[in-house]
Order: sequence, then structure tokens, then C-alpha cells
Amino acid sequence: MALIFSSVIPTLKSNTRPDKQQIAAIIEQAKSKWQSDIVLTYRDDMTNDEMQIVASLSASGGLLLKHYIRNSGAETHAFSLGNAEALNAYTRHDDDMFVIQGLIIPAETVAQPLLDFISSNGEKSESISWIDEEALPKGMYWGISEDVM
Repeated sequence: MALIFSSVIPTLKSNTRPDKQQIAAIIEQAKSKWQSDIVLTYRDDMTNDEMQIVASLSASGGLLLKHYIRNSGAETHAFSLGNAEALNAYTRHDDDMFVIQGLIIPAETVAQPLLDFISSNGEKSESISWIDEEALPKGMYWGISEDVM
């Protein structure tokens, strides 16, 4: 068994394993240059089980981190938790999507969870708080389309 790393990172070649300085520079440039999310993935070449983290820039200037695990066909999803008091309100995320306001974290806190993901072969970082999708308030969905609002 081998874990295969892949990445899609704005301003870097695909499948680059960024270091701390590169991650910091990418996040610093985020507001003006990002056209897509940062996506980091580890996939088991034998089972196709997968761990993935996605960093998505929000219109507010903060970021939403999504951590996915697919293991034997079952999926679990966790999200960055910026403010537990704001889990019942939505905020504009991008042109056509709203996300739960409490899931947005400050841009300056994003580098460490991404670096931890890379160095731990896909584990969730302990440097920030997370909330599992099942723990979101009843009737709230992490992200919704603008036409649903």
C-alpha cells in the first residue's frame, strides 16, 4: 500500500507538495489572485480510500476548510469552526453560494492545518477547531445556493 499525494493549488503546478513559505505566500495572495480552491488529497493506491482537505476563499476574506474522508465507501465530512455562536446564520461565500457563517476562519489561521494535513498523510489538524457535518444545527447545511436563499 502506498499513499499518493495530489494537489491543486492556485499559482503552483499541480501535485506540488508546498512548504510553509509557499502556503503562507498563497494565503497572503488569496484575495487578489485565487481563481480556485486549494485541494490537497491523499489516496490509498490499493483501496482508493481518500483523505482530502479543501481551502475555499470566502467573500468575507476568511476561509472555509472542508476535510473529507472516504473509507471503504463511507464518507465523513468536517468543517473548520470559526465561531460556534454563528452556526445558525449564513454569509455570502462567493458569487452564487452561501455558507454557515460560523464555519469561516481567519486567513491567517489556514496555513497550519494545510501543513499538518500534508505532514500527517491526511489527518485533521489539531491547530484549529472542527465540526462534523452531523453536528451542524438541524436544518442548516454547510453551503447553499443563492437561489435557495
